Amino acid sequence: MSGLIPVDRLYSIGVVVNDLSTAAAHYAEIFGIEQWDVRRFDAGRVSASTVNGRPTQPSFVTATGSTTASGEGLTMLGNPIGPVTFELIQPLDGESAFQELRFRRRQGVSHLTVSVADADEYTAIADALAQRGYGIAASLTVDGVVDRHFVDTRAALGGYLIEIQVPRSADGAVAGALPAVAVDEHWDLSATTTRTAGPLEVSGVNHFGVVVRDLMETLKGYAELLGIDEWNVRDWRTEPGGRGLEGSFYRGESVEHEYFTAMSTVADFGFEIVQPTFGPSHYNREFGDLYGEGLHHMLLTITADGQEWDGNQQWLESADVPLAMGADLFGGAGAFCYYDTFDKLGGYLVEAVLMKGMPEPQNLAPDYVIDFSTVAAG
Repeated sequence: MSGLIPVDRLYSIGVVVNDLSTAAAHYAEIFGIEQWDVRRFDAGRVSASTVNGRPTQPSFVTATGSTTASGEGLTMLGNPIGPVTFELIQPLDGESAFQELRFRRRQGVSHLTVSVADADEYTAIADALAQRGYGIAASLTVDGVVDRHFVDTRAALGGYLIEIQVPRSADGAVAGALPAVAVDEHWDLSATTTRTAGPLEVSGVNHFGVVVRDLMETLKGYAELLGIDEWNVRDWRTEPGGRGLEGSFYRGESVEHEYFTAMSTVADFGFEIVQPTFGPSHYNREFGDLYGEGLHHMLLTITADGQEWDGNQQWLESADVPLAMGADLFGGAGAFCYYDTFDKLGGYLVEAVLMKGMPEPQNLAPDYVIDFSTVAAG
């Protein structure tokens, strides 16, 4: 079924950070994003700002930059290879959805921008959302050029907002692109990086990992809001054999744990919904127990090169980005790890996957598939 929110593609990822310049420097070191467009927003540039329908007057500063695509075509997991754009946001004063996130958890992924609509289309979308009980968490107009609307999907999708942008004139609408907004300053950080290796090759967002309390209930929200009907469901647990997690570790210690996941794709990116169910993991001990539901990690880098895998872990460790968690997968045909970028990049981890060989089909298969399009009416 089609969702209430049309998903064009992943335009950008909104990340609330404590300090803009410090965060941008870390993105340059880790991802190689050295060029940043900086915009300062206050009463002179922001109008018609509301939070949950109340008029507000926020001020904030943003820096927008993109990774360099690590090739063309598809990744080994089947997702499109392409650049990833980040909008880093430092709230300054006044009430905003960005400031609320900062007060709740200091840093974190605030929103995903996935849709550009005209005014009539947006009105129809907002009306349909309201009929289903979904409100607009925040709205604002920038430079009289574009309206930014943040749909309150936090309870339904797992702790983050979905943004729809509406150009205020036909001149501002370019197919497949966000409306242009004036830049105040450009940062070139190419001379400031100090890494001895890297940066990480980003192949696109293979998936956003979202930690939730109730996976099955959350999937209903993804089907209704984003039109993602089909999900591959799997129970991951520490146990030998091709379908288990082997050599599981958490913060450098061997661990037995278990988590319930569902994976799917939409447009040019994917989601992994995660419900931790047993034992200590980063999902619960350092995320869910502290912050509740939210966007926990992004799978951004996939490689078949073991030397590159080892080298990345070594240079990131030397840059104070240790491994948080990981395991071998698929009977030794693969492995995953989470780099602890939580403080440096703004409240999320970066996942990497090593494909050592072709997994046996039975090891790769989900436990079962859920398809919401088959749900009987009534």
